Amino acid sequence: MRLKRCSVRALSSGCAVALAVLIEGCSPGAHPGLAVPYHAFAYSCCVGQDAVYHPGETVSLHWSVTPVVDSSPATLPVTLTVQLTGPFSDASEAKVGPSPGTTLVAAPIETTTAVGSSPVSTITFPVATAPGYYNLTFATSTRGSTVSGTSTILVEASGVG
Repeated sequence: MRLKRCSVRALSSGCAVALAVLIEGCSPGAHPGLAVPYHAFAYSCCVGQDAVYHPGETVSLHWSVTPVVDSSPATLPVTLTVQLTGPFSDASEAKVGPSPGTTLVAAPIETTTAVGSSPVSTITFPVATAPGYYNLTFATSTRGSTVSGTSTILVEASGVG
């Protein structure tokens, strides 16, 4: 295709058509295989579980927020959940042992892929919480799928540590 020479002052109809074709060729719709990047945020848990806790104390778990590039412009809902189960006699048992009777659940946090704040999940150990290791299970749910992980938290009897 031979392009006509165009002047900025006077754009002939032939030049206008050629310019429109060039602009259309650069638009995202002209190349469906090429995704336009959109900015979003992903969440992962947690900062704050490394301390030793005591009955009556509150665990504050700070979710990490990471900017990501997404191929969808849609803002999606994200649910962040955390629960503790225990007590277990050691950390390895907490990972594979049967779930004992105590389960503590943080209130779910509802956010979106567009918010980018730093949410915090909290769980308060009742005063009567038995000492031992507690399995921390955390999950991020969005787009109909869930990503989860685990860690361990140690609760010592009051006055210990």
